[in-house]
Amino acid sequence: MNLKKLAVSGVKWTGSATFISLVLQIGTIAILTRLLRPDEFGVMGMVSVVIGFAVAFADMGISNAIIYKQDSTKDELSSLYWLNLGMGIALFILLLAAEPLVTAFFREPRLKIPYILCTFIFPILASGQQFQAVLQKNLEFGKLSKIQVISTFLGSITSIILAFRGYGVISLVFGQVILRGANSILLIWSFRKSPFPSLRFNLHEIRRYLSFGMYQMGERALNFLSSNVDYLIIGRFLGAELLGYYTLAYKIISIAVYRINPIITRVAFPVFSKLQKDNEILRKGYAKVVQLLSLAVFPFLIGAMVIGKPFVVAVFGEKWIPSVLLIQIMALAGCLKTIINPSGSVILAKGRADIGFKWNLAATAVRVVVIWWACSMGLYAVAWSILILQVIATTIMQAIVNKLIGMKYIDILKALEPASIAVSVMAVGILALKLLMARAIPMNVSNLSQLLFFSIVGAVLYLVIIIFRYGDITNYYLNLMLPEKNN
Repeated sequence: MNLKKLAVSGVKWTGSATFISLVLQIGTIAILTRLLRPDEFGVMGMVSVVIGFAVAFADMGISNAIIYKQDSTKDELSSLYWLNLGMGIALFILLLAAEPLVTAFFREPRLKIPYILCTFIFPILASGQQFQAVLQKNLEFGKLSKIQVISTFLGSITSIILAFRGYGVISLVFGQVILRGANSILLIWSFRKSPFPSLRFNLHEIRRYLSFGMYQMGERALNFLSSNVDYLIIGRFLGAELLGYYTLAYKIISIAVYRINPIITRVAFPVFSKLQKDNEILRKGYAKVVQLLSLAVFPFLIGAMVIGKPFVVAVFGEKWIPSVLLIQIMALAGCLKTIINPSGSVILAKGRADIGFKWNLAATAVRVVVIWWACSMGLYAVAWSILILQVIATTIMQAIVNKLIGMKYIDILKALEPASIAVSVMAVGILALKLLMARAIPMNVSNLSQLLFFSIVGAVLYLVIIIFRYGDITNYYLNLMLPEKNN
């Protein structure tokens, strides 16, 4: 099977798994928001930001180094595996010892038990990370997708059962532990007949991975800190309840940005790495990735923005209404994040992990100062500041990619045209209908009815524009996904 077929197959598998995971995730959040209070989600948000920051260090950037290097040996992979496992155990011990400092920082005594339980994720995570990297490098997305769906299902079921039994924030914690544990066990099982890893460790032979990985580790840590410094500051100064509203809004937006985007970017990095010396193909591939991501993500984000209140009340309940404006603001930031999301795959494929590190170092410093200042003006000021920062970040990062592979802004604008036009028509149509309904129909129409009606209308408007105005693009992607005998 050639590289193009492998890439398309990877997108199919990853897309199918992500769709199932999305349904599970949205359903789980909808159930849990009915069973748990906003402040309990806020406590989990505090735990998540600390644990997530440490996850960035968990594999020392080695996973992406394995994908980038095209000549890895089994001996090298074995040494990398034991190094990664040792790092996971070290992080577990370090974070466990840091619990009093974390609890004191957030001034939230309820944080202690959930935080301690979450530290057990690290040795579990480290035991399976290298296997995942090897499968991704070999474009074996069928196996990865099955593992993702099974582990997500088990984590979701665990959280729901424990929430029904009154375990509060602990139900969220155990859901994550079970998800990570099932994922690692299944990854290890998939390599049960492989000679990797052997009982071998030689630090000298993996130096070339560490030089690449150190930049990656630093970039990941800074990127996570930059993306989640809002959690730290809101949790510290505004408390668990307001952080809970913010956490829900962030989860909704992240479903699109951090769930749908990886369907493409997860496949793009190993494919771009195999084509790292051909800038012309990279430019074309990058434009197609941006176009496909915008077509998939923009309607979800803009739809959540214009439907707003009916969506939140119908799915999560009236106690979450303060999250509505947050979702609307962050949806715009999510669209910008989607545009620039594939840049990381190109930068790594060109072997320039240092660019991402330097960029995130500068971006994190600016983000901390701006959000700290905005926090003094309230929760919504923080959301607006994030949107403004994302506008600036997208502009600068696109300029970096343009220089790296000889891209032009006009190419990106052309790639974004179909999704931008279609979501604009969709948004205007929904807003016009909302105004008409407010005057002509009694206001006692249920939020669920409004959500279903506006969702159907929006989907129809979007698809009509895409199919009839941009039929050639629709046919292109449909032909890619069809079996070869029908292609």
